[in-house]
Amino acid sequence: LDADKEGFLRSDTSLVQTIGRAARHVNGRVLMYADVVTRSMQRAIDETSRRREVQMAFNTEHDITPVSIVKGLSDLTDRVAEESGDERSTVIDEAAIREQLGFVRIDQMSRLEMAQAIKDLESRMRLAADSLDFEKAAVFRDEVSRMRKELSSLNV
Repeated sequence: LDADKEGFLRSDTSLVQTIGRAARHVNGRVLMYADVVTRSMQRAIDETSRRREVQMAFNTEHDITPVSIVKGLSDLTDRVAEESGDERSTVIDEAAIREQLGFVRIDQMSRLEMAQAIKDLESRMRLAADSLDFEKAAVFRDEVSRMRKELSSLNV
C-alpha cells in the first residue's frame, strides 16, 4: 500500500479499514510503503495495535485460540438456500449439469449455431448467478469460454 500520501483513501479510518480487512485472513499482512510516516499512518498503526491488544486480552481471558475456518462455496449456497426455504440440493456434478442442459459437441455445430449457443449460455450463466447458483454459473462460464476458443480457431 502506497501509504505516505495524504488524502481520502489514505486517511487513518481508511487505513484502519484496509488493515482490518487483511487481519481477518490467517496469513494477512499489511505492507505500507512510505518515505515518511504520516499522521494518518501513525494513528492507524496505533489504533490497530490497541485493537490487537484488546482482542488478545479477550482471547486469553476466555481461553480462545483463533483458527481459520475452511468453508467451500457450496456451504455458502447451502446456507442461502436454507435461509430462503429452498429445499433443492446444491451439490453440483458438472457432468450431470452438462447432460441435463443438453450440451452438444461443438464439432457438430455450425458457426452460427455456436454463436447462438454462446449467447444462450451467457444468459443462463447470468440467471444462475442471479439465483446465487454460482457453481452452475461457473459451468456455463467454462462452456462459453471453451466455445469461444473453438469459434475463434474456426475463424482463422
